[in-house]
Amino acid sequence: MGTTRSFNLAVVGAWLLITIFVVEGTNRVGDALDVGWLAGAGKILGLVFWLVPVAHCLTAGRCATVERILLGPMSVMVGVTYASIVWLRARLGPDRELFRGIAHLRAGRLEQAARAFDGHLKRKPQNLAGLAHATLCLMTSARHEEALAYLDAALRQNRSAEVLALRALVLSSVGATEDALSDIDAAIAQRPKNGAYHYYRAQALAGGGRVDEALEVLRGPARPAMCAASWYLLAVTLPAKGEEGDAADACRRALPLARAGRLLGPIPWTQLAEAWLLTYMGRLDQAESAIARSVARYPDDSAPPVVQALVYTLRGQTVDALRSLERTERKDPFLVVQAARNPRFAPLAAIPGFPALLERTTRDWEAHLYAIRHRPGIAPSGA
Repeated sequence: MGTTRSFNLAVVGAWLLITIFVVEGTNRVGDALDVGWLAGAGKILGLVFWLVPVAHCLTAGRCATVERILLGPMSVMVGVTYASIVWLRARLGPDRELFRGIAHLRAGRLEQAARAFDGHLKRKPQNLAGLAHATLCLMTSARHEEALAYLDAALRQNRSAEVLALRALVLSSVGATEDALSDIDAAIAQRPKNGAYHYYRAQALAGGGRVDEALEVLRGPARPAMCAASWYLLAVTLPAKGEEGDAADACRRALPLARAGRLLGPIPWTQLAEAWLLTYMGRLDQAESAIARSVARYPDDSAPPVVQALVYTLRGQTVDALRSLERTERKDPFLVVQAARNPRFAPLAAIPGFPALLERTTRDWEAHLYAIRHRPGIAPSGA
């Protein structure tokens, strides 16, 4: 058994190294010769190389569950591969600033990441990878106006579906539901079969409290693929309709996928998705561990105290829950407004101080929303 396990590890490790150098080498040649199809060929080669250790693991581990085979070891392998490529490109590639930013983001150094992305986007304002990573970084830091400035600038040059979807994501995260829907509908008009865009539409509707419409998208004929994000959105949306059984099933399906995503990144979304899911499943000690991991990695993220507030609420520690929400109100007031809409936070309504907190945050959120809707240089969504 020990020999077989060592052989398995040797095969997987060797193929991991081959994958890194084949994919990265092909990408390098494609960059140097400006041959776009070569980079695409590198991705196909990478996929083919990954199929070999996957098949090997499936054959050698017939008695293991699919979750243990694919979502554990394979996720770690992909994460190591990705980290290795980022490390190489941050030092040697033509887009060193972009990959330095990605490395900083993965390590939780949000300020350094934002500076690196800014340097990259000054040179390449239309670069989709730079825009996507800068958006994620700035949303985590609740610097929504800065993210929108990059996206507005890109949209003034080219109203692409990808950038419209990114802007919809930012707008929905601050409660600008109608603005987000305008953008995502324009993106869907360009790419009607893109499931991710339908997911963003459902997310915008759910964030705006339009639960029935969000569920209609998630369950309708144009529903997005039932990936980790979709199961997660169902898990956190269904309780508002009293569908606790379906919500529990969605939690069970989403949790292993969220854990795999944390191993692949980790990025802020996957860190907190796991914490939310564990909280909704009543596994509060594990949820607090996930929250602690997120805070340790992303100390500037304003969202973890909201998850912690729900843990306190479910434990009956309503005063602690109120204090936790107060830590978020100044940085991202919409998170508190959203919490007030969540049925699980209902016990806080009777706590002295909560009505005043909600009044303050609603006022601050509305002022923030007004500033965003009247920001300078805004680019229309178009079609």
